[in-house]
Amino acid sequence: AVKLAPLADTVASGIEPVRAHASLRGVRLATEPPEGEPVELPHDPRWLAEAVHNLVKNAVEHSPSGSEVTVKWERTPVFVRLLVMDRGSGIDERHLPHIFKKFYRSGSGGSGVGLGLPLAKSIVERHGGLVSASPRDGGGTTFTVTLPHHSLLSLTKL
Repeated sequence: AVKLAPLADTVASGIEPVRAHASLRGVRLATEPPEGEPVELPHDPRWLAEAVHNLVKNAVEHSPSGSEVTVKWERTPVFVRLLVMDRGSGIDERHLPHIFKKFYRSGSGGSGVGLGLPLAKSIVERHGGLVSASPRDGGGTTFTVTLPHHSLLSLTKL
């Protein structure tokens, strides 16, 4: 159910189930909420936590032991940008247009069958948002989720 809810709580719900997996892999999980007032926006906390979970799990599975996956978010006047950043091997440019397609796998890393990223994309789009991936300077990938402060679409069909 869509409601005005704190993004920090939703992010924590999405990350928490990945912590043990990250610890086993030797990957540290860090969150960096923005300064000032907590960010609240209309969303379905259960579903958006699932999207965050899938993005963070993907980042952990593609990160080397001893590295860090960082989740941070920033507020602009119109939207909230949520970033999931890893220091993995990165995504080859030729794979970027395809990573959000069902069953697409860019390599042998990870344990999934290629449904986590497409599900995350679908959830974010149902919230009137966008998700993208880009290489990080120095290696790794940044997944960016952009969500509007105010619902642009009816979310009753989530």
